[in-house]
Amino acid sequence: MPSSSTTQVQLSVIIACRNGRRTIRRCLDSLAAQKTTSSFEVIVSDSSTDGTDRIIRDGYPWVRLLHFETRKFPGDARNAGIREARGQLLAFIDSDCVAAPDWLEQMMAAQRGSDTTVGGVVDNGARGRLLDWAGYFCEFSQWMPPGRPCWMDDIPTCNLSLHRKLFDEFGPFLEGAYCSDTALHWKLARSGRRARFVPAIRVAHHGLERLGSFAGHERFHGESFARLRVKDRKFGLGKRFLYFCGAPALPALLWLRIARRVLRNRRYLREFVLATPLLLLGLAAWSLGEARGYLRGGR
Repeated sequence: MPSSSTTQVQLSVIIACRNGRRTIRRCLDSLAAQKTTSSFEVIVSDSSTDGTDRIIRDGYPWVRLLHFETRKFPGDARNAGIREARGQLLAFIDSDCVAAPDWLEQMMAAQRGSDTTVGGVVDNGARGRLLDWAGYFCEFSQWMPPGRPCWMDDIPTCNLSLHRKLFDEFGPFLEGAYCSDTALHWKLARSGRRARFVPAIRVAHHGLERLGSFAGHERFHGESFARLRVKDRKFGLGKRFLYFCGAPALPALLWLRIARRVLRNRRYLREFVLATPLLLLGLAAWSLGEARGYLRGGR
């Protein structure tokens, strides 16, 4: 169980939340059930309009709730949570994810002596529909189970940790936009610190997709990624044009990458094949967003 507000804590769990009414209970219940001897706190940085804040206030008095009336992008929300955090180790999970019972213990063990970000497996917790599988493959195929320990360029902030001193040096998260975790990892990589992937650190993602919002989200995510890349890598007009021209090939290229990961992990092959038509729709939306991002340029 999380520590009281007066107890010294070793680790702060920070949740960026936006309209998480359907999933927040599962997430917080999984944190309350952690099998750990470490002292920790849970901070939810929430800008919901669906009553998520009332669910937390009424049912989870041990959560430190930060509620904002105006929308907070994920990076903004996490920065606000970090400002209130008391732990020297910062861990991140999303409101639509469920942590494995040993999530915190595995995270603490992996972070001993670490000077970079550490994260792990993101499994699919929403398995009822092919649309949910398509969304999962679009977003999380790089971090599928079972996985192997390795160094990576990027690990999502739904299953990530770092020491506060590292965040103080390389943070804060990018605000006012998506891809804030990617921006942080690129900054760390330039200092020689790639992310460490530890498969024993596990969460399950329970996002429930709707067709229209699925395609819209992938398009927006793709555009956000392209605009971040243009700014971070200082793309000139010529390079932006080349990447724009290459965008139509992205759906096939990305699908092949995901297929290779599925085959390598020997997991979810049937679901991948059945979800491919919807997956290609999502990848096409992402690619359209990337093309637009290269046209519009950096942030």
